[in-house]
Amino acid sequence: MDRLDALRAHVGRRGFEAAVLAKPPNIAAFFRGAEISLGFRQEAPRRIALCVSPDKIVLLGNRTEVARVAEDELSWVPGLVQHPFRWDEWKLEESVKAFLASEGIKQVCSDVGGLGEDIGATLEEMHYPLSDGEIETLRELARETAAVVESAGKNVQAGATEAQVAGQLAGELVPRGILPELIMVAADDRIARFRHCVPKDNPIRQLALLSVTVHRRGLYVSLTRLVSLGPVSQEWRERQAAANRIDAKAILLSKPGAVVGDIFRSMMQSYADEGHPDEWQAHHQGGPAGFRGRDYKATESESRCLAERQPVVWNPTFGGAKSEDTILTGESEQAPEVLTDTGAWAYYDVEVDEGTVRRPMILEK
Repeated sequence: MDRLDALRAHVGRRGFEAAVLAKPPNIAAFFRGAEISLGFRQEAPRRIALCVSPDKIVLLGNRTEVARVAEDELSWVPGLVQHPFRWDEWKLEESVKAFLASEGIKQVCSDVGGLGEDIGATLEEMHYPLSDGEIETLRELARETAAVVESAGKNVQAGATEAQVAGQLAGELVPRGILPELIMVAADDRIARFRHCVPKDNPIRQLALLSVTVHRRGLYVSLTRLVSLGPVSQEWRERQAAANRIDAKAILLSKPGAVVGDIFRSMMQSYADEGHPDEWQAHHQGGPAGFRGRDYKATESESRCLAERQPVVWNPTFGGAKSEDTILTGESEQAPEVLTDTGAWAYYDVEVDEGTVRRPMILEK
């Protein structure tokens, strides 16, 4: 049973006549990676909604978007019904309610507040495990993205600006159908000063950090690489090693059934073991990631558990150094797979109590 069939079965069991989906991650998860947003950032545009009932699927929205989404993203849906509204009359909640009333549909569930019973949490639980096809899509996206980032890192030249390197990344990603959600490039002292570095017209003297979050067909990957033009200082080498140790432990703990809050608390303890117990407060530490850059950010009180075949991205930072790759949980007690490890960067094996995992070093040119 695919997710759409599972959704219909859930709707039937609960006695609903239809389910309304409007959030991009849910539409991507239940409709084969359909991308409904404009531009690169996948945020809730409120331009369309999909009404799923036992016998049909109706696409509602701004006339401009309905035509595009029907052709570009949902041409595979048998008997898709288009119900466009004039651009100046479309308002998500009001328009969907008017449609439901016209169809005599009263018992509705939705991922949008104000449109029947909220089943957002249930829908998110249904996102995983990823299907075989989704995993292959994710692996391919991870390989291509990591290759682009690592190639850009290897080609960084002294005097190039952060913005120029970011432009090179975008210029390599977009033609491959990889849409950037986030491109961060930082140089030298800015790496330690800011956890989120918007690329500026700032020339790179020695050290550069390249970090991206991208998506294709509704699925996301993230990774970070650091490169040094010349020998890395001992201080930066130690910072990166600390970030890698924290990351390695979190990666190896990322197995199906693991409580996300438990992994987060282990990261807090790892920071303390490194002699910097408050360093985790400078930036979020990542979390499950599949149909968003992060499905949600891990906290020490998070009670949700990891599922099988679920993407996860941890991103510990240590004085500006950062360790970040997209991983995929295995089945049962299998170790997770690091999807954005190309084998073509400078790596080394990091040993922690839970085992050994390969992590990226600062590449020295």
